[in-house]
Amino acid sequence: MKYIKAGYNRKFPMEQFGNENPYVEIEIEDGDDPLAVLQEAKNLLYKFHEQSVKQDEEKQVVDISGGIKTTRGSFTQSIKKDIDKETTLEGLNTFDVLVNGTKNPELISYLEQRKKQFKNG
Repeated sequence: MKYIKAGYNRKFPMEQFGNENPYVEIEIEDGDDPLAVLQEAKNLLYKFHEQSVKQDEEKQVVDISGGIKTTRGSFTQSIKKDIDKETTLEGLNTFDVLVNGTKNPELISYLEQRKKQFKNG
């Protein structure tokens, strides 16, 4: 019997009932030990999964005030941009409930600074 390829498949559970199901297949060359090649495929797959999870964790952050998952900084930056678009103090006041509800000191301070700019002329 001649082995030509070795493959490994593993289903990894992910967040919110999802699964990651990567597969790797390695060609066996003359003189290779098929079991060693299969182990290499398995090791490669686990290394891939570990890096994949790490990248996903770096991309996401949990906002503990509301349990919202968002890309790091995108929520704060988006609200700041919306605040910057406002041209009246009344318009800025409409952000009070949203910003104070986040309990995000950076956003609260930012909104207050923008309001002071309007009050001071």
